[in-house]
Amino acid sequence: MGSWGRSLVGVASVVLAAVGCGQDDRPDTEAEAGSGEPSVDMVGIEAVESSDDDSITVRTEPVPVEAADGSCRAEVTPRADEHGGESAMIDVSVDVRADRPQLGDPATRDENGFVITWEGCELAPRTMVIELEHPVGRPVHDPFGSQFWLQDGRWVGCDHIVMTCIVDPASCDNSTLRDTIANADVPRHFGMGNSRCEEPFAVVDVDVGAGACPVTGDPTDNPCAGENIRRLYFRIDTAADTPTWTVAGSDPGPGCGTITTTIPDFPTHLCQDLPPLAAGS
Repeated sequence: MGSWGRSLVGVASVVLAAVGCGQDDRPDTEAEAGSGEPSVDMVGIEAVESSDDDSITVRTEPVPVEAADGSCRAEVTPRADEHGGESAMIDVSVDVRADRPQLGDPATRDENGFVITWEGCELAPRTMVIELEHPVGRPVHDPFGSQFWLQDGRWVGCDHIVMTCIVDPASCDNSTLRDTIANADVPRHFGMGNSRCEEPFAVVDVDVGAGACPVTGDPTDNPCAGENIRRLYFRIDTAADTPTWTVAGSDPGPGCGTITTTIPDFPTHLCQDLPPLAAGS
């Protein structure tokens, strides 16, 4: 998600009220879009980096960085709502009070239709400590769907809404390949076939069409199955902190088709006997 894609203007008052921040004088998005006046927005968190008995250290979503001329100065205040210590989670939000530069007319909007906040400012995350009233150990969430929890002594999680939060290293021996496909733009009830995996590579036929029909309880009794299949080739990306599956190419076959042109080192014994996909797949 973009560095400014999850900051909220105007609707911030609604969300902050929900997490108990007590702010009710938020500016309206449209009214403030070209004002160039100070505003209060809200961003989420990208990570929980560490914790001790009574605090957590979080990394915020990118916020404005003060320029040499003093513009883009931002006061950043993280907040934690612990729900009296009785909730199963800790809700964290981050208030950002900053001078929003004069925006264009009409204002530039992101892919979701929101006005791009702080356009013209350099943006960067901030690492901040949040003191807690109750013991650490519960999962941490933000209003944008981020979720983090302790696993084997370290904080793991996802900084955006996904079907499945994948925290385990990519492997042929766990569910990470299927979870990666589920988090992509496919219907919830997609199907998988001809799945072949040999780390760091995999090839899978993803039945996208199967998700167009209601679940019947019997995956073989689905009139939409087999109508729209995509053959995807995957590679494990080891550049990130946790190795992840990424789509490296697509080819309907027969066999490996021309995939070795795209992925020269793909092991052809995984795909050389695959049947061609039907026309239109």
